[in-house]
Amino acid sequence: MELNDVMEAFRFPWLFFVCVPLLLLMASPARGSHEIPVFRLQQFDLSGSSYGSRASALSLEATTQLSSTPSRQCLIVRLKQLTLEIAKDLLGKGPGGLLILMPETLEEITSDQRTILHHVEQYLLSESFAMPVYFAVETEEVVEMYEAIEHSTASAATRSATEALLAAILSTGYQLEVAGSASTPLSGAQQHNIEGRLQGVGVEEQLPTVMLVAHYDAMAAAPELSFGADSNGSGVAMLLELSRLLSKLYRSRSTHPRLNLVLLLSAAGKLNYAGSRHWLDENGDSLETAASQGVQFVLCLDSLAQGDTVSLHVSKPPKPGSSGQKFYEALRASAAEFAPELNVSMVHKKINLGDRSLAWEHEQFSMRRLPAFTLSHYEEAGQLEQRTLLDTRPAVDDSRLARNTRVVGEALARFMFELPFAAEGTSTSAVLTEEMAVSEEALAGWLSFLASVPRPAQLMTEASNPVVTSLKAALQRDVHDVRVSSFSADRREPDWVLFGATRATLAAHRVKPAVFDLAATAAIVAYLAVVYLAVTNFHQLYALAQRISPVFKVRVE
Repeated sequence: MELNDVMEAFRFPWLFFVCVPLLLLMASPARGSHEIPVFRLQQFDLSGSSYGSRASALSLEATTQLSSTPSRQCLIVRLKQLTLEIAKDLLGKGPGGLLILMPETLEEITSDQRTILHHVEQYLLSESFAMPVYFAVETEEVVEMYEAIEHSTASAATRSATEALLAAILSTGYQLEVAGSASTPLSGAQQHNIEGRLQGVGVEEQLPTVMLVAHYDAMAAAPELSFGADSNGSGVAMLLELSRLLSKLYRSRSTHPRLNLVLLLSAAGKLNYAGSRHWLDENGDSLETAASQGVQFVLCLDSLAQGDTVSLHVSKPPKPGSSGQKFYEALRASAAEFAPELNVSMVHKKINLGDRSLAWEHEQFSMRRLPAFTLSHYEEAGQLEQRTLLDTRPAVDDSRLARNTRVVGEALARFMFELPFAAEGTSTSAVLTEEMAVSEEALAGWLSFLASVPRPAQLMTEASNPVVTSLKAALQRDVHDVRVSSFSADRREPDWVLFGATRATLAAHRVKPAVFDLAATAAIVAYLAVVYLAVTNFHQLYALAQRISPVFKVRVE
């Protein structure tokens, strides 16, 4: 038998023993994968400064905050375990990415945890981060993945260097991937003011005017989680209810006031009240000219569905006998008569022109020399609760909003018709009663609708947005001359820039870690080297086999 015959007999086994091990070593086993909806951290530019996450793509190994090499990994942390110090520490390490896990029901978060989360959100919204930051809901699959990663990371921290290396090679981890291109500015993104008017008796241009304003957008750490039930869903709901009630007075000849009422649902309120500024750019000149006799005051409504206190925030205290002072007195008298438990006060704060952002919406009007103020249950501006993902429907009180709406409505009616105040211990005839009564059901319906749809400026760029069309339709039922005014930032020197990629799908693959690939590569190289040496030195191996075993003692002719 020739040597070639021997090799021919072993052809199939050689192929089997060479190829199969190579395939096994080259395959990095994946035991499964999950697709998880995730919500990206805010990204926007305002007054020349950048805020939020500047990246959206992600392809990294998942780990917890115990990792020693976070720059090449995506850190996962649970919202309940997150504090401001931990957030600063994690992001200060420069991780490749950060994934924050939220409970399925935010009502599970305790009062203390809410306070901590408010500070964390404020930090995330006031800084700029190079890495992608995402939020995800803790479903059963997500919790299982997190616990597996946490166990693996915690075990690795207690092992010796050799044990840790061996465990890293043999263990199975998770690779997190968010595909897609980098987040880019929304070119030409528009915002949409919704305006309506009720004309008083007489020549419209010669009549005094009162203006009600409420911005309808919301902001939280993640655009897709910006529901803003209180800030400012409550202000919008109050404006719509007041427009419904006051329009009845304008439809009746006996109660038609000699005063124009302008209602403005402004856009981009969280972007330094850009909607109000745009409205003033369009109408401000005529208003400023007639300010002394035309515009009585501008009342901005902001966050009015909590607490037993309402504050009238002013940039300049109204003069005695002025329309602003008369309305404030009417507001206090209305509260004393119809809601004795409600404390009404005036808060004076000068406009700080050195700040890049205004404190309240009325400041846009005050800078145009119009008498304006903001009504809110917050006693100070810039409260953390005004920009939080915890501002959801359960966080607001329908009965308090209805009470506050009646107090404001009665005060406006007293101002419009110059009704006398009730003497101490007596009462006056209420205006908002019977068919004119405030509807708590209507307010609750608007709150439920507004709090069911995320309303960040990034998602309100289309005039066909359901929120915009619904608000427009609501005003059209009660108010005349309703129109939508669209605007965008200046292209040359934009005051604000919005970015897309607000949500994505995160693919979590269960795979071997990167060190496994290195070990597999080393094993493949070593295996191929052994095979190569065996083939090139086959005669010597064959001779050695003949000496060791009689089975190989075959005569080669």
